[in-house]
Order: sequence, then C-alpha cells, then structure tokens
Amino acid sequence: MKKNTKIQALSMLLTLLLCASVLAACKGNEQEGAGETLGTDAPEQSTEADENTTEAPETEESTEESTEGTTEAGTTEPEPEKVAYAVTVIGSDGNARQGAVVRFYRGEEQVTMVATGADGTANAQLLPGTYTVVIDNILGEQYETEGCTVTPETPTLTVKLFGLPAAGEEIYAYSPAADDYVAYKTGRIGEGEYYVKLTANDMTYLLFVASRGGVFRISADADKALSIGYFGSTSFVLTESVAVEENNAIEVEVYDDMVYNYAFVIGIAAEDAAVSACNLRVEYVDEREPTVEDLPWNDLMPSGTLAAFTKPAGTLKKFDVTDDSLQVVYNEQDGYYHVGSAQGPVLMLNLGNDSPYMDALTTVCGTMRLGVYVYDEQGNFVSKDSYNELIYAYNAVSDGGYYPLDRTLADAMRTIGAYMGWYDASSPMSLFGAAPVVPEHAHLFACVYVQ
Repeated sequence: MKKNTKIQALSMLLTLLLCASVLAACKGNEQEGAGETLGTDAPEQSTEADENTTEAPETEESTEESTEGTTEAGTTEPEPEKVAYAVTVIGSDGNARQGAVVRFYRGEEQVTMVATGADGTANAQLLPGTYTVVIDNILGEQYETEGCTVTPETPTLTVKLFGLPAAGEEIYAYSPAADDYVAYKTGRIGEGEYYVKLTANDMTYLLFVASRGGVFRISADADKALSIGYFGSTSFVLTESVAVEENNAIEVEVYDDMVYNYAFVIGIAAEDAAVSACNLRVEYVDEREPTVEDLPWNDLMPSGTLAAFTKPAGTLKKFDVTDDSLQVVYNEQDGYYHVGSAQGPVLMLNLGNDSPYMDALTTVCGTMRLGVYVYDEQGNFVSKDSYNELIYAYNAVSDGGYYPLDRTLADAMRTIGAYMGWYDASSPMSLFGAAPVVPEHAHLFACVYVQ
C-alpha cells in the first residue's frame, strides 16, 4: 500500500512536471508567433528606415557642400606674407638724406608714409604689390619721378636728389619756335648736380658761372633724346653752339679772369616731346695748361684827356648798316665821323644803350672781356689787348651813353668785331645773320645820329 502510494506520488509529480513543460512550450510558441507578427510589419518599417539610410549620405554631402561654402564666404583666407620694401634717399651733395618723407601709394591710395633715418633709408613692411613712391621734405631739391616704384621683385629703390638752378637773369636769344629773338628767364648753375625742367619745343637756357679756373664738363642724361650746347655770354647769345657735343655733354674752359665774371650761356633742347626734364651735372675735369690766355691783359686807354660831350637836340636815328647809300666822312677839324659829309650829322657810338644787334657795350664789358690777341706777321704772340676800360672811359664823359665816333673808337670797333667774328657771316658769332650788310659799315652797327 505504501509502495503504491509512493509510486502514485511519483507519477503525479512527473505528470505535473510534464504539464509545466507543456505550458512553458506553449507560452514560448505564443511569443514566437508574436515575434513573427512584428516581423511581418518590420520589413515595411525597415524599408522606410533603409530609404532614410539611403538618403543619409546625400544629407552628409549637402552638409559638406554647405560647410565648404561657409569656408569660402565666411572664413578669412590666410593673409599673404608681407614684403620688406626699402627706399634710400641721397641728397644732391652725395650724402644720405635724413628726415625725407617717403610715401607709398597703391594706385591713388596712400598706404603708408615713413621718414628716412640717418642712413637715408625708409623701410616699410607691406602686402605684395607695386607701389609708387613720392618723396617730400627734400629741402627744395628735386628728383626724377619716372620709374619711382617698388615691386616684390625689386623691393629696394635709391632716389638721387638734384638741386634746382638759382635765380638767373633775362637774356635775349633766338627761338626756333617763334622764329625770332625772344626774352628767356634763365637759371644759374655752378659745380654740382641739378634737376632741369625743359621748355617744350624750344631751348632752355642756363647760366654757368665758375668759382675757379679750369676745364669743366657739363652733361645731361646720356640716355635721353636731347642736345646741349654753349651759346655765348649773357650780353651776346649765339645762334649756334660753339662747343663740341658728345653723348649729351660739352666741355668749356674757364680762364682765371672769367671766374665769377663770365656767365656761360648753356642751352638744352629736348629732341623728343616726351622728354620734359633732365638731370644736369657740372663737374671739374682738369686744370688748364698755361697758355697765352693766362697772361695778364693790356688795358688800353684813350690817348689823351676826353672832353665831356653834349648830344645835339633832335630825333636820334639808328645807323642802317644795310643801306649802301649812306656815306661816312671823317672831319679832320673836330676829329669825328659824320654822316653824308664832313659837315653832316655827327656819328655817335651808343656806349650805354642797347643796339639793334646786341646789348649796350658797357653791359657787354660787365659780363665779358672785349679783348683781342695780337700776333705779328710771323705768327708770334705780341700782346693781349683789352678794350673794356677804354669803353668805360668814353662812357664816363658821354651824354646819356652817346659819344662822337672818333678814330680810337672806330679802330676799336673794327678790331674787336673782326676778332670776335661779329662781321663774318660764316661765324656762329655773326651779328647780322643773312642781312645784306655793307662790309665797310659793319663796325657802325651800334652808332646813331641826329636826323
């Protein structure tokens, strides 16, 4: 009985366990079934997810493009490395110029301005580019503005300053543009370097006055289309240059008695309309070899005491040296020359007033030596005769600069003019050009008489 009871109890336990297993299995099947149902809907959801996943790369690309746009439009590009520019200013005396103001322009805009230091240099760190350089505070000097630029390839520039000619004086010279003698305002130069503004389509004149004797070279920019020449003195400007030009340069000799007393008229003309200025240099080349020119002058004077003269009343008429009908007669009684006959109007030499062909003789004497070199028939040097003091002596007793023409004055005018080439049509110092001058009357060009 007990044995059966145990068996029954065991059997019931197994049955219970089996039922529990079945129940567990059934529950597992229900969950699997439920999973299959969710799995049926899942593909649709998964498909949408897949579609979203497929579109995602496009969204990323779009984002990248947006980011790139922001970089281009919104972010600052790295600034280029700056260039070190340097401009050195050298004065006309050859020394570095401290305190000059150097302005850097890019186009029309001033980018910066820097003052030069003790070494004459202005330094500026600027973005790469081409800059025009303008220089101020240079104490009245000038410089060649053409080519005053700096670039990344040529970041350094040296600017040479030139002085300006000092105030000169007025001269009358021939102008090809006007086809006539016109008045020119000239500048005065000595040894040194100068910046010269040229007159368009005409000659620009300068006066060179030396402070010592010797040979001087006067030169302009060799690379510019222009010509330079020596055209005489302030009292008589020649129509042609009397100096040999080579590479825009000439040489002139200054005798000791010319120092501070003689102004060489230097003419510069641009042969190209684009040339509006030039740099001019006057430099001492060498001493002169002593010659007869260095011997002292023999100052001629009147042979006797001169009487004071009173000019006759009446209208003055200039003696016409081109009129071959005029006669000039010497009067032995009064010692003067007369027009027409010995009793005709007295012929007077104009000593202190301008003539039709040149300045007054006294003015000429103030700027140059009216002298001649006398040689004998064998060509041996005899003397250096100067007529300056003679002219002054006659002018001292003249009436308003007029004095009767006597033999001393007549001989002086013949001798001076012949020596200077005044009466020679082939000479660059000819007074009359192509005018039909009566040869024996040429020396009377500065004479007048009362009509």
